[in-house]
Amino acid sequence: MLEEYLKIFNDYLEVQDINGALNYIDKIFIDPKYLRVKNLFLYLMGCITKLPDKYLDYTRTIFNYDLIMPVRNVSITEAKNFLKNVLYHNFLKATNIYYEYMETSYSPECKRAILNLLHLAVGVKKNNNIIMSNLFKEKDYTNIYVYISNLVNNYPTYNNIYILYLLLQDYIQKDYFTKGENDKYNTLVEQVKHKNYDQVLAYYQGVSYREEDNYEITIILDVLKNIIKEKQTMSPSKINEDNKTTNLDKDMFLDFLISVEDVIEKEGFVILNPESKEINKEMRDLAFYLPNLAAYEIGGKEKRVVINMRRNPLMEFNESIFELKRESYIKGDNFTYIEYALEHLKYIIPSEIDAAKLAQSYFRVGLIDEGLRALNLAIGIKEYDNNTIYSSYILNYYMMQDYFINKNAKMLAKSRQK
Repeated sequence: MLEEYLKIFNDYLEVQDINGALNYIDKIFIDPKYLRVKNLFLYLMGCITKLPDKYLDYTRTIFNYDLIMPVRNVSITEAKNFLKNVLYHNFLKATNIYYEYMETSYSPECKRAILNLLHLAVGVKKNNNIIMSNLFKEKDYTNIYVYISNLVNNYPTYNNIYILYLLLQDYIQKDYFTKGENDKYNTLVEQVKHKNYDQVLAYYQGVSYREEDNYEITIILDVLKNIIKEKQTMSPSKINEDNKTTNLDKDMFLDFLISVEDVIEKEGFVILNPESKEINKEMRDLAFYLPNLAAYEIGGKEKRVVINMRRNPLMEFNESIFELKRESYIKGDNFTYIEYALEHLKYIIPSEIDAAKLAQSYFRVGLIDEGLRALNLAIGIKEYDNNTIYSSYILNYYMMQDYFINKNAKMLAKSRQK
């Protein structure tokens, strides 16, 4: 970190000129070993003001492993608690943890910067809560939704606001039913998406006992109770089931696989739309008819088939590719990371983290369609594994997915106007 620029950065923060400070962010962090510190600065700045698209897109792809608490001699537990509170926008709690360790900060100017950023973030969060509480007193759910939509689309989003955003969408649209209730989706965001409101209510009632005077939780509980009450008085409209084909034309499918073989070689995988259990099995079996291809299944409620390359142990366990992939990620060299990640992922069933990091790298170089495809893979793998352990990552995946789908739609609409 270059201290002379960090000092100027702090001077701008102290007069609340975030745009002025932003001009120095890339000058401060030239050495890639400080990338996770830079990510923390950018994330907090994104919580304070709407960043230019270049930086806003970047902050929407930040996971907890991309951040660091920039102090020495801190316990792993406390560092994780600090970052969790930052990502959940509990900035007062994050500040209190930081106070305990700030004297071992990387430098005096770094300490000053973190305190400045946290102080500003606390002020913005208080202002947001005041606006939401005033709207809530009027039971003005539509304008609460408008206000929260702005937060979701223009700032780094966090758990409670995103859950409230989804619930208000359902409440305003009276969209309370899905194709068959399914309780096995146990992460919070999936419970909302699968309309399991009772489970979500039970979770937030537990949270409310620990969180006093939290308007986010108060509004979430109110909306949930209204939804559950209304849902009990409604009958689900007949939901048209997609007419799934019960027979697969094997010759046509094999022709299709041959036609996409080059795509799979270049892009790593192709995800096919959900089909019946029987059709999915036929698809997977037929993929192995071709010597270079293989297949596996992803997804939770609706399964999808992924076609990739036939397993290659030489590539699967290639230590040099692992190391090159790891180094390029640490340096933030996204194009190089994509290159090595695809060389690895196309021969295996990847982990959700592998697929998420690939999506993240695509988004950071502006390849939104490719990023959404990789993110669908990460979500599908997570849902298929569904190991009954709560994961904050799936929440991040859905928040990232919504953001970039909306961004794509806006870009498409703008291009049509030209």
